[in-house]
Amino acid sequence: MLFFTQTMFSAEKIYIADILCFDSKGERYSLLQNPAIQIKKQLMEKYYDGLIEFENVHVQRIGETSSAIDASKACINLGCQYLLYGYVRKNTNSWVADLKLFNKDSNSVIYSFFASDDVNHYERLLSYISENIYEYYNEQLNIKDKEIEIEQIRQFELKLPVFIEYWTPLFSEWND
Repeated sequence: MLFFTQTMFSAEKIYIADILCFDSKGERYSLLQNPAIQIKKQLMEKYYDGLIEFENVHVQRIGETSSAIDASKACINLGCQYLLYGYVRKNTNSWVADLKLFNKDSNSVIYSFFASDDVNHYERLLSYISENIYEYYNEQLNIKDKEIEIEQIRQFELKLPVFIEYWTPLFSEWND
């Protein structure tokens, strides 16, 4: 019984592959931290009603993921349903991010997330694309906003009637 309840109510795990980083010439660009780690951190701060979990997968485990074929192989190796992969490119005046959500069952990219920003706002670019991913799952899974859900919960209150009374033979019932 315990096994069935755990499998029925487990969250869907979305794996995030290391995101490739390029410069404007198409050559590898080195960042202090892979964008996948920052995106996962921002996604985990959002409310998914316990339906989704995110997990990073490093290149050493699945290899580079730059195409749907690579994503398909990675899903088979990981035994997972969904993989988020893509790239971030730094141009002369801007950042561009393009992430794709791959579904193993349909063996195709089911959604693309795109964002761009000026060269001085890399963090804002990652926040924007994380928000796009959150909005996608919010629409797909019909997740209610946590703040609204909390407002709809009635506050606990305890009501105890308090009055002072003592029987006396002067009440009308005693006189009768």
